[in-house]
Amino acid sequence: MSELRSALDGLAGVDPAAMSDDALLDLVGELSVAANRVAAVLTSAVRAVECREAHRRDGAVSVKGWLVGSCRLAPAEATVIVSTGRRLEQLPAVAAAFAAGEITATHARVITGSMTPKRVARAAAAGIDLAETDAILAGLARATGPKETARGVARWVAGVDPDGTLADAADTRRRFTMAAGLDGRVHLRGELDAVGGEYLHAALGALVNGDRPAGDPRGHAER
Repeated sequence: MSELRSALDGLAGVDPAAMSDDALLDLVGELSVAANRVAAVLTSAVRAVECREAHRRDGAVSVKGWLVGSCRLAPAEATVIVSTGRRLEQLPAVAAAFAAGEITATHARVITGSMTPKRVARAAAAGIDLAETDAILAGLARATGPKETARGVARWVAGVDPDGTLADAADTRRRFTMAAGLDGRVHLRGELDAVGGEYLHAALGALVNGDRPAGDPRGHAER
């Protein structure tokens, strides 16, 4: 740990303003990979804490509570780290890409957030090989951004849980409502997970990117 602290101290002493453009770009690229690897180690370490129940040494009844109390993480962030660590155990290819810094924490969370135990069980019952799915999603995450990865995950979800009934219990907070006012205007309100948001984004994108009626001066947001 002392070597890690020394390395971080050295990085803190770097002056980006004094670097050339090429050196600065290289630095940002290296730091991005390093940040991914650190996030992966943190996720793995938190999982180990949970498995050993080491958090109880500090009087915490759950690893989430310990992360919130001792590490001052937001409850939602703590929940995601714990859940990601659990589910990466069944996704070794995704976990390896994360550990190597090849994908971001957001990639890992987009994938694991939708691969609930019930969905994985249904996929297995349908003969869908988890190892193959793991490899495909890891490759997709290496090659694309989180948004594109979410689209790939959404396709998997559509195949095993088209009605969305096997989502996490925590995902019951998802909601979407449309209400027409007295003046005819429609009011939208809601909160969606990554996959649900991707479905909505795709549907709206198809609508606003279609042919604009003649004489319609409105922009995309207005339409």
